[in-house]
Amino acid sequence: MFDDIKITHNDKGYTIQSDNVLKLVAQVERIISVVELAKLVSEGTPPLASIAMAYGIILRYAGATITDEEIYREFFSDSDAAATAQNCILTLLQLMVPDLENPPDQTGGDSVGK
Repeated sequence: MFDDIKITHNDKGYTIQSDNVLKLVAQVERIISVVELAKLVSEGTPPLASIAMAYGIILRYAGATITDEEIYREFFSDSDAAATAQNCILTLLQLMVPDLENPPDQTGGDSVGK
């Protein structure tokens, strides 16, 4: 249902394997749900602290050593702060919305030898 998630932060690449994405989504949803995020972004009021915390969960899950405060600071100190926040929002949405175009094998069986 999910694809591998590839993210880059501070010029370092990370990959979250597809079979771990749902567990990660559950952790992120403790901070903000995809419905809340989409609604607030569409209203032009993205909750930057929540976005920083949710993105921090993703980065630490992927192996990064970073605090939520460092991510939040980047939203204001980066020369292109708006793009930084937007990138975090897009990553969150990419993570939380499954790929419905390519659903998993629904037979429940092994595909080996078929």
